[in-house]
Amino acid sequence: METERKRTGPRLGAPNRLSFVLALLFFAMASPRGPVPATTAVAAGVIDFAPQTRYAVSDPPTAVMVTDLAADGLQDLLASGGGWAAGFIGRGDGTFVPHAPFYPGGNVALAPGDFNGDGNEDLAVVIPASVYYNCYCVCHPTCGCADGECCCKNCKTGCDLVSVPGYLKVFLGTGDGGFLPYGDAISGGNDPVGVALGDFDQDGHQDLVVTSIEHLSLFFGKGDGTFGSEHKIATDGDLSLLSVGDLNGDGAEDLVATSHAGNQVAVLLGTGRGAFGSPVRFATGDGPGGAMIGDFDGDHRADLVVPNFGSSDVSILLGNGDGTFAPQSRLKVGPSPTAVALADFDRDGRIDLAVTSAGGNDIWVLPGNGDATFGPAKVFAVGIGPGSVATGDFNRDGWPDLAVADRDSRDISILLNLANQLDCVLVPRTCDDGNVCTDDSCDPSVGCIHVDNLSACDDGNACTVGDTCQAGACRGTGLKDADGDGHPDALCGGTDCNDLDPLVWSVPIEVTNLLLATAPDHLTWDSQGTLAGPGTLYDLVSGSVNLVSNGLMTDPICLQSTQDSAFSDSRSDPPAGMGYWYLVRARNYCGTGTFGSPLWDAVAPACP
Repeated sequence: METERKRTGPRLGAPNRLSFVLALLFFAMASPRGPVPATTAVAAGVIDFAPQTRYAVSDPPTAVMVTDLAADGLQDLLASGGGWAAGFIGRGDGTFVPHAPFYPGGNVALAPGDFNGDGNEDLAVVIPASVYYNCYCVCHPTCGCADGECCCKNCKTGCDLVSVPGYLKVFLGTGDGGFLPYGDAISGGNDPVGVALGDFDQDGHQDLVVTSIEHLSLFFGKGDGTFGSEHKIATDGDLSLLSVGDLNGDGAEDLVATSHAGNQVAVLLGTGRGAFGSPVRFATGDGPGGAMIGDFDGDHRADLVVPNFGSSDVSILLGNGDGTFAPQSRLKVGPSPTAVALADFDRDGRIDLAVTSAGGNDIWVLPGNGDATFGPAKVFAVGIGPGSVATGDFNRDGWPDLAVADRDSRDISILLNLANQLDCVLVPRTCDDGNVCTDDSCDPSVGCIHVDNLSACDDGNACTVGDTCQAGACRGTGLKDADGDGHPDALCGGTDCNDLDPLVWSVPIEVTNLLLATAPDHLTWDSQGTLAGPGTLYDLVSGSVNLVSNGLMTDPICLQSTQDSAFSDSRSDPPAGMGYWYLVRARNYCGTGTFGSPLWDAVAPACP
C-alpha cells in the first residue's frame, strides 16, 4: 500500500483390495548386496526364479509388503520390525533404493492404504500395550537432611507397576516414501495385535479393523485421514492375524482371523453395513499363521490356505460359497512354514502357492493344478529365518516376483521370475504387457523384451498436460492452463484465480511508488498489470489530514477507479496547515490486493 499527503509546501513521499497382517520386529536401513545374477531361459508354464538378491538390514525384519510409496506407478516395498518401518523405492527394473527409516513407535502390525484420498499411501500402525515400573524414594520429614541434600535414611521407597494400553495411530504418506503423524491416537482394545483394511460399510472410504486379546475393534473412515469412534465386535478371544475378502459372494467384505493357540481359523461374515456375525471356527494344522484367500479349484468360490508352523504343512479349506468351508486337506511343505503368498507364477491361469520355510531357509513354490491340488514344489534359497512373503511385478515384465523378510539373517530377499525368458519363442504368444509406455517384442535370443519409449500418452489426470512416457510410466509435464495466460488453473492447484479469463490470473499485490509529480496535483504509481493482469483497476481514495495538530486522517472519499497508473487531482490546494492523503489499491476479478496498514484500509473503503 502506498499513501501520500498533498499540502501547501514540500512533498511527502510515502498454496477393494485384500489386506493381510503380519507381526513386526525391529527393522533398519538396507543396502543391496549385489546385482541379480545372469539367468538361464526357461519355457512358459515352468516355474523358475533367479537366485536371490538380498538387501541387508540392521535388525530383524518380520514383515514385507508391496505398495506404491513414491506414487510413481512403480511397485515399492514396505518392510517393518519392532519400532520402525522403512520403504524400498522400486526402480521398475527389479532393484530398489532404500528410504530413510520411519519410527512410528513399538509397532507390532501395520497396514498401508490411502486414507485421505490424496493418492499417497498412508499407514495405520498398531502400538502394543506396555508395562513398566515407576520407582520412587520419598524422604521422611524428620530425616535431618539439609536443603538440597539427598537423604538416604528414614526414606519410603517402592515401585508401582504401570500399564499403558495399546492403541492405533495413523500416519499420512508424503508421496516420496515418508510419513507424517496425523490425528490423535485411537483406542484399539487393551492389547491390540493386528490391523487390516476394508470398506466394511460400503461408503467408499477405507475402514480399519483391529484384533486384540479381548475383541475386534472397527473404526469407520471419514475419507479425510480420520476415523470414527471404536465399534467393538465380540469374539471368544485368541484371534490375531487378519485377512479381508468376500467369502460368501454377497459383495460385502468378510474377515478371516487366526487362532494360533486353538489351531483354527475364525470366519466373521460382514453385512456390508458395518456389522459382522459371530465367529465360526474351522480346524487347521498346528500353529497356524495368516490365512490367504483364493480360488484353488476354479469354482469361483473363495477358498483358504493356511501355513501351519508346528505341523510343517499348509491347510487347504475349500469354500462352499456361503462363508463355510469343507474340512481341511493338508499339504506337506518345508519345515516350519511361516507365510504363504498367492500368484499365477507360471501364467497358466491357475493359482500357485509360495510358502516360506523358516526351518529350511527357503521358499517352496507349488504349481496349482486348478482342482485344489498342487504339483511338486520347486524350492529356492532365501536368507536365514524367512517369515513374511509378498509378491509383485518388480521389473515390469508381466510375471510375478517374490520378496521375503529374512528375520535371522536380517535382510530382504528378492527373487525375480525367470518364466518370461524365451516363453514367446517356445510357446508362441503376444509379448504385449498392456503398458503404452513400453515397446514390446519377442527376441529369439532372450524372449519377450519391453523397452521404455517416449510416446505421448494419457495419465488419466485432467489437470495435467503434455503427458508423455517417462521411464516406462505415463506422466504429465505441466498443469492445465485453460485460458492460456501462462498461469496454471486454480482448480488444478495452480496460481490462476480466474481459470477462464486470460486477462486475470492473480490477486494484486501491494501498489508501490505512489508519488506526486512535478505538478503538485499529478499522481503516479506502479502498475500491477504484469503481475495481476491488464484488467486490474486502481481505486484512488483520498481524505484530509491535519498536519498542525496530530496528523489524524479523516473524511475519506473515492476520487476515481481507473485502469491508468496516473491521475490528476483537480481539487484546490488544501488550506495552510492542512493536507490531503492518498491511497491507491489494486483490484481485479480475483479480489483486492493485500496491504500493510489495516488502519488506513479501515478508513478508506474501496471505490464502488
